[in-house]
Amino acid sequence: MSLNAQILKKRILELLSLNNRATAVSEFYTHVSQVDMLTEEDLISTTLKGDETGEPRWKRNLRNVLQDMKQAGELVNTRKDYWRFPSPNSKTEIAPEKSWLLIKSIAQRALYEKISWGSSQRGKEYRVKRVEDDKIVITRERPHDEATLSIGEVHRAIVYLNAAGGEVGRRTLNNIVAKETALVFLHPFLDWIDDGNKIGVINLDMRSNERYLVDEAPNDNIDIFDIIRRKRRKSQPKFKENLMTIYDGKCCISGVNVEEVLHGAHIQGHAIAGLNASTNGLLLRIDIHKLFDDGLIAINPSSLQVVIHPSLKATIYEGYNKKAIAQRIDGKKPDRKKLEQRWMELTWLGESII
Repeated sequence: MSLNAQILKKRILELLSLNNRATAVSEFYTHVSQVDMLTEEDLISTTLKGDETGEPRWKRNLRNVLQDMKQAGELVNTRKDYWRFPSPNSKTEIAPEKSWLLIKSIAQRALYEKISWGSSQRGKEYRVKRVEDDKIVITRERPHDEATLSIGEVHRAIVYLNAAGGEVGRRTLNNIVAKETALVFLHPFLDWIDDGNKIGVINLDMRSNERYLVDEAPNDNIDIFDIIRRKRRKSQPKFKENLMTIYDGKCCISGVNVEEVLHGAHIQGHAIAGLNASTNGLLLRIDIHKLFDDGLIAINPSSLQVVIHPSLKATIYEGYNKKAIAQRIDGKKPDRKKLEQRWMELTWLGESII
């Protein structure tokens, strides 16, 4: 008889009870192969997009059982590929039902204030695009992408976090980065710990007064939104953080110094080059950043002066034409080769040569 879910679950529980510690997936493989006779059906290769992977079916089935047990609250995996029994901790427990109310309220505020945040590892920038009764739509700035965080996903994540004792590894509350990043940022009692490798419960003193926070959150509760602003500064992508320092916190074209409307703009698109070096960046006001990305504003590689598209004449942007960008405080200049490459891609520049 081939290995079914019931047999695989029995083997998982056997080994966890024997080890009494977090156990690697590879150890479950070894245990099953030593205890059970594998049939031809068990050994059939799994397929991915129509191609055989070479991995026997029973191993994939075992991982599926582990995930099912996780969803049922029977197991936790506090780091990648390691599993153990739950260890709930009443001191860090969070109410799943109230969590959605908190997250939705803060998402509405983040949408209104156009607040963005960065992922824990790669510094991708995210923001709220839309808030509905049962879901929040998250958008990634560059390259553009969207993800939807649902009330069910939030509930399952908090139940799982409670089962794990209030601390889990990255990519365990949700395997989609945009969703997990939004969950951590928008929940006032969660934050990244251990250099962004784990998620933990924070603000335990406020957590004890959840009822007050939930009731007040829709109306401007100062404490909660102060937490979110601090988390935003902490999660701010390193690329923008460096540019804020280098350009003295001011848009290098307009001189505006309001951090909330400033973006770290890549000269050569990050999606193409993956380069976060500060010389591949400019600190720009949001609207100027969009015009720069759309090819309606350019920087002359030789003079470092602004050139505007003819369609922007007789607009507020005409005042920036032929204006030199601000100098960096470290004396360095933007990468000339990248500016030249961008310059050559804009066919209209023959009409506006400095």
